[in-house]
Amino acid sequence: MEPTIRPATLRDLDQIVPLFLASLDTSLPDVTFSTRPEYEPHKVYDVLKARLFVDDGSPVTTHTYVVVTPSDTEEIMGYATVKMTGGPGNESPELDHIFVKSDSKGAGFGSRLMRYLQAEWPRGLRVHVFKRNEAGIGFYRKWGFTLVGEEELVSEKEIVCMMKWELEVEGR
Repeated sequence: MEPTIRPATLRDLDQIVPLFLASLDTSLPDVTFSTRPEYEPHKVYDVLKARLFVDDGSPVTTHTYVVVTPSDTEEIMGYATVKMTGGPGNESPELDHIFVKSDSKGAGFGSRLMRYLQAEWPRGLRVHVFKRNEAGIGFYRKWGFTLVGEEELVSEKEIVCMMKWELEVEGR
């Protein structure tokens, strides 16, 4: 059986938190976020819960999806979050997170998520990615994202690339 993609629920947060922390540590060379006090798992749990779900467990102004293995345990292999509002311009939804378990990179889970997201938001998506995250930039380029600008993230003293994907329409 093939892995499936479904909307995330509050029950998934116990698997999303460690996936988020491990993936975040790979997003910027030479930076380990998970060793910082503000990234302790219980703190990240609370932040992600507030960011992704309201108290009754339903999604807020974001759409979060998980890709799960076809088993009774439904192991989460990756997840993606799309914010409908916020960010510069608000011209299209923002792909806020797309993370895949590091030990399963290359197995197609990220591609499966991206195909799903591009089908859900055919009018376009935008994303911010650290300029030094060459693997991330390469992944987005593979999926048709183009660089539309850069800005400095003062808190990390890093440059962040703004990238955008739009469905190509004939005659545009």
